[in-house]
Parts: sequence; structure tokens; C-alpha cells
Amino acid sequence: MRDNASKRNRIFSLMMCIAFSLLFIFTAQSLPLRGITKTIALATSGSGPSIYFTEDSWDFGEITPDELPTHIFKFKNIGDEVLIIKGAKVSCESCIDPIISTKKLNPGEEGELKITVNSLDMIGRFTKRI
Repeated sequence: MRDNASKRNRIFSLMMCIAFSLLFIFTAQSLPLRGITKTIALATSGSGPSIYFTEDSWDFGEITPDELPTHIFKFKNIGDEVLIIKGAKVSCESCIDPIISTKKLNPGEEGELKITVNSLDMIGRFTKRI
């Protein structure tokens, strides 16, 4: 029972890191080369592009070395300007494959972030960020 709670806490931490990393990427795309003209807030509507994720964590549970588990995170541009996504950064390029369905979202449009975990060389518990 304690192991399940610990595993859930680690997975929750991983997904929170994913959400904040994506927020950083989305915010960076709206900044000019010199100075800051606007920032993007997570899950708020108003002036500029703004992203909202329908969920911010996912528990993959126990993964065996021969599995390639995936999960799709859905997001929406709830702002009033076009949202441009430049990419997703991962802490482990060989073990996590993030695929973004679309890199340009008009206001009100939705997209997906598909996460695939390659657990082939991993032993024991692990936490990764996107």
C-alpha cells in the first residue's frame, strides 16, 4: 500500500514538472529577442495566447521492460491570440518521446501531447520531466 502511494506521488511530481516545463516553453515563444512584452499564464483567459491542460498528471503504474506505455494529454488555447508551440523538452531523450499534434493553435483550438515511455534500460522507480 505504501509503495502505491509513493509511486503515485512520484508520478504526480513528474506530471507537475511536465506541466511547468511546457508552460515555460509556451511562455518563451511569446517573448521578443529584447525585453519582455507579455507573459502567458497557465489556465487563464484574456489577452494573448494561453494554454489549458485538461489534466496535469498521469500514473503509468508498473511498467515492464518490453512495454512502451503512452498517454495523451489534451490542451486548449483559451487565450485570444494564436498560440505557437516550439517544442517539448525532456529530461531523458532516450526514454521519453513527446509528440505534439499541432504546433499552432488559434483561439479555442485544441491539441494533444502524446507521451511514450521507453523503459527498456530502466530498473526500479524513476521520475522524468517533460
